[in-house]
Amino acid sequence: MTAARIHATRSPAAARPGALPCVAITACRACGAGGLHDLLAFGELPLANALRPRQGADSPELRFPLTLVLCAACSLVQLRE
Repeated sequence: MTAARIHATRSPAAARPGALPCVAITACRACGAGGLHDLLAFGELPLANALRPRQGADSPELRFPLTLVLCAACSLVQLRE
C-alpha cells in the first residue's frame, strides 16, 4: 500500500498577525481523495489545557481553527487543520 499524498493550503487564521501557521488539508489523509465535506466548524478555539496565570490573563490568547470534515470516498472523519 502506498501512502496517500496530502494536499494542503494555508488556513485564513494563519494570515493574522502573530498567528502560528496552520495548514488546512484539501484531500483525505487516508485515501487521498478530494471532495472533503465540512461536518462541524467550531471556529477558532484556544488550546485545551493551556491555562494561563492571572498575570497574563489580559493578554490575547492564541486561537486555532477546528473543523471536522468527512471524506466522501472512504468515510473517514478527520480534522481539516
